[in-house]
Amino acid sequence: MEGVENMNFFEIVLTLAISLGAVVWGVNIYNQKGTWFLAGWNTMSKEEKATYNEKAICHLFGKCVVFCE
Repeated sequence: MEGVENMNFFEIVLTLAISLGAVVWGVNIYNQKGTWFLAGWNTMSKEEKATYNEKAICHLFGKCVVFCE
């Protein structure tokens, strides 16, 4: 693992912080908090949002963010 040996402390902290942030964001989306941050969701009208299953979308997107990280 030659790449890890050459990483300095800042790069390690930055990598861990970004990963942790993605996991926290994914868990929040999974629990239906922060849907305003989903692209396009915050610009939909209430009538258009009513045609989607918000809970299913949040569960799918939250799982994708957490497990793809």
